[in-house]
Amino acid sequence: MVVVISQTIDMDLVLQDWSKEFDRHLDRAIQHDANAPSVLADAMKYSLCARGKRIRPFLVDRCHRLVGGTGSGAERACVAVECAHVFTLIHDDLPCMDDARMRRGQPCNHKVFGEGIAVLAGDALLAYAFELLAQDQTRPTIALQMVRELAEAIGWTGVMAGQAMDLTTEVGSATSATVRSIHERKTARLFSACCRLGALAADARPDVCERLADFGNHLGLAFQIADDLLDAMAPPERLGKDSGTDQPMGKPCYPAIVGMEQTRRLGEQAVEDAIRQLSNWGPEADELRELARFVLQRSR
Repeated sequence: MVVVISQTIDMDLVLQDWSKEFDRHLDRAIQHDANAPSVLADAMKYSLCARGKRIRPFLVDRCHRLVGGTGSGAERACVAVECAHVFTLIHDDLPCMDDARMRRGQPCNHKVFGEGIAVLAGDALLAYAFELLAQDQTRPTIALQMVRELAEAIGWTGVMAGQAMDLTTEVGSATSATVRSIHERKTARLFSACCRLGALAADARPDVCERLADFGNHLGLAFQIADDLLDAMAPPERLGKDSGTDQPMGKPCYPAIVGMEQTRRLGEQAVEDAIRQLSNWGPEADELRELARFVLQRSR
């Protein structure tokens, strides 16, 4: 099975151009408030505005546009998912979790601001994500659906569940099914929510929301499989974070369970499964198809 890379869409360039514009929204999203301690605002902004590909908010925006959304209809949701994602990164890097040194090419939040402020910065970003989603008073039903979607994606059956499984499952007792379950919760569930949020912001039909959510789930799985491969092979300067941390710490990942070649095959299958969910759309979904190929291409 071969994943063909499109010659017509440079996804890396698309993401760079989009993230430049989106970063301006992020910069405006957390302006200093006299009621907030400056050290907390600085810590929030430090991690939120660190360089990144912004794939999750990009998914919100492109799924929104795919189903007929226009203009800034999903702007708050884009910022909200990035705030929620950065919350997970700050906490994932803490000494009690992965004890990481680098994230997105710069020292981790707790290395700069201390562990206590880092915890609070992550908590504040997550709370701010829900504050943003709840601000749409003109469509309270849609706002409620979006708040619930993100809460379920992040909460005790989503990202937090995956993190708990990641911490408590040893490689020796893990199976391929165990690793998939962790990846689906820790990574794919938020990807799925991003796609659904974009569709919800455009008031899309439930079946359309579900199809895009399925696309996001398979895409997120492919993304995490690529991360497994990168963690095993790539130097820290390429990743922008510490590499080789999974297997030495006894954490379950596909290369440790099924080997590198089978991990690549699983990634290719996840990409095909993601693209299949877009069969109802034509060329207007080509960027999303190419994004699915791109996330796995990172591991080559």
